[in-house]
Amino acid sequence: MKLDLLTILLPKSLDMGSIGSGKSHDSITPQEVSTILSYANLVKAELNILMGKYLEDESATHDLIKYAESYIEMEDKKLAKKISHTAVIELFTDTTCFFCNGTGQVVFQDSVDKCLHCHNGVFVWSDTSRSEIMGLKKGVYMKINKDYRELITHLIDVEQSALAKLGDS
Repeated sequence: MKLDLLTILLPKSLDMGSIGSGKSHDSITPQEVSTILSYANLVKAELNILMGKYLEDESATHDLIKYAESYIEMEDKKLAKKISHTAVIELFTDTTCFFCNGTGQVVFQDSVDKCLHCHNGVFVWSDTSRSEIMGLKKGVYMKINKDYRELITHLIDVEQSALAKLGDS
């Protein structure tokens, strides 16, 4: 976070001049992050996205998956969980392929093959990759594709709302 943003978000009585100097190595402390988040008036889903995605908080990620499950109106709870979990993975994952760790090559016992999930180490989200991550056949995935896309759109909107509240969109 930039010093300007912290200065705006934190109470005026705090001296922000020490951030970025001394032993902090241009980083902010967890207490500063907590203060920023507390002043942002975030709803629980927004907070969970920020905490899970940017601070890698497993508890927040778990709560976000539960939130996503409740967003999907589906009788099959096991399928709703798969959809929610994959959507959160897609939302949180950077562009590095997690099948080959960004190398573009997959090493097997007797061969080295081109990774089918990425292009030169950059993961390509497709209907095929999503169905494979969920462990669903392509036909089953195509039936729930609309629900999945609505969930992803909703989660992106929640994240954008949280970032807007922080002044970082």
